[in-house]
Amino acid sequence: MLFTAPAAVVRPWLMRTYHLVPAGHEQATLDLDRELSQLLGEVA
Repeated sequence: MLFTAPAAVVRPWLMRTYHLVPAGHEQATLDLDRELSQLLGEVA
């Protein structure tokens, strides 16, 4: 899947996400293995 969006729209959104979850702190708020298991229909 590929989607496009104007940089003028994407940049502010990315800046907000970096403010909310600074680089390197993703694991503090997200259990990626559990989330992927749920998305894939696996039992975590």
